[in-house]
Amino acid sequence: MQSYTANFPGVVGLIGSDSELSVAQDACHVIAERRDIGGADYLLDHTAAIYLVNRARQIQLAYPYGTDPTDLVADLRKLVDTAPASRGSASQTETTTDVRTGLVITHAWARAADVGGTTAVYLRIENSSVVADRLIGSTSSVGDAQIHRTSDDGGGMVSNPADCTSW
Repeated sequence: MQSYTANFPGVVGLIGSDSELSVAQDACHVIAERRDIGGADYLLDHTAAIYLVNRARQIQLAYPYGTDPTDLVADLRKLVDTAPASRGSASQTETTTDVRTGLVITHAWARAADVGGTTAVYLRIENSSVVADRLIGSTSSVGDAQIHRTSDDGGGMVSNPADCTSW
């Protein structure tokens, strides 16, 4: 494995029993399938992605194979710019509060998209009022809008379409 991964700077190769590899594959949402091609030869079809893993060993961001490197750099710069400054000072991200509803929006950011391209807006919405409220949908003046809920599945962060009616 070491001689193979030496061809790919920065790539980490894993070896282990099927059950050990299964745990790592599940944690990183990787699909791997061996295809025998004759004799002792085989191919290993697998997920190809770049993961940004935080200090807590959780997937912070995941990019599919072929993602433009400038998109990765832009996201990393944004994360560095919004990370809390050293010595415990507050985060440099803006906070927006709607005084009518008590909704607080923090950590909002988006990567620019090419004309006709796709992007995502990431943000956190908190209800600071004493009145219960529920997000029931989203709209956009520039294209399709979908709500996804990000959660920790025990092995990393997962984003799935949200059914707002079940909250």
